[in-house]
Amino acid sequence: IAVNNVILVFARARQLDGNHPRPASVVFAAHQRLRPILMTMLADVFGFLPLAIGIGRGTDLLQPLAISVMGGLALGTVMTLWLAPVLYVAWTTKRPKISN
Repeated sequence: IAVNNVILVFARARQLDGNHPRPASVVFAAHQRLRPILMTMLADVFGFLPLAIGIGRGTDLLQPLAISVMGGLALGTVMTLWLAPVLYVAWTTKRPKISN
């Protein structure tokens, strides 16, 4: 899920590159994708919530898995919306060459 979200943010940023400077286009693309990314993450987290709480029969075995998936989704969302755009701008921005 996180990889697909990053790909969609970067694809939208590339579409906007011609009209705006690169940092602004990445921020705008991340802002546009914020709601779908949060909705997907929250739906998955709330889906795993009964298992993580331990509601139902046989949840004691799968409870650690649910908790780790929920944490991974939350961390992946933060990295998708903050870390990935910062790294994208840093790696794709052309730096002036230093001459001797």
